[in-house]
Amino acid sequence: GGTTVTATHTGAVAGTTLTFNATVPAAVNDVNGVDVIANSLSLLNGATLQDAAGNNATLVNVLTNLSNDNVDTTAPTVSTIAGSGSATIHNTGDNIDVTVTFSEAVTLSNATDAQIQLNIEGTTVNATHFGSASGTSLTFRAAVTAGLNDADGVDVIANSLSLLNAATLQDGAGNDTTLTHAIQNLANDTVDTTAPTVTTIAGSGSATVHTAGDNIDVTLTFSEAVTLSNATDAQIQLNIGG
Repeated sequence: GGTTVTATHTGAVAGTTLTFNATVPAAVNDVNGVDVIANSLSLLNGATLQDAAGNNATLVNVLTNLSNDNVDTTAPTVSTIAGSGSATIHNTGDNIDVTVTFSEAVTLSNATDAQIQLNIEGTTVNATHFGSASGTSLTFRAAVTAGLNDADGVDVIANSLSLLNAATLQDGAGNDTTLTHAIQNLANDTVDTTAPTVTTIAGSGSATVHTAGDNIDVTLTFSEAVTLSNATDAQIQLNIGG
């Protein structure tokens, strides 16, 4: 198997060494090192290869593995997009972190020049890269601002991964990363910046005449579930006889 590629002579034509150069074609890959094919050295168009006495060089060569010369022409791609590992409700001022994992290690040429876009219940928010600029994954962060809400999980907008200011995102061989990706719902990342409000206030369920020493219970209902940090540190005032 494999693809045969011709390396043609380049440089000096005399000496104890000759150099040959081959251009790597697209869609060819070799992680084990390129092989020089046995007995593939040849002369073209009646050329000769001789020593000073006029003896023709023997054009026999052994199969040689160039273990230092690997070939990678495959562009890195987006493998997965993930948000928080557990259910998290984000409020104003919180950060939403998005981790994009690639098919191989990549390097971002400028750590601040990449972004991905989030859809928070109809509002587009840019998540910009932060942290390490190389590796198999990159992390992007967006700040939650007031007025944003999303109970179904934030969406990463399809194909919104982009580079800014002529930045590059490449693998070790210099292949540019393919930036396309599908929409991704971050089900664990919901957003709630709306303050709970009092919806109803109620007393006894039936007519009750209270006398001295009796308790009057008042029930407040809110627009959503709330938690009081200290059970004794809340009150409401009643006007009796006013």
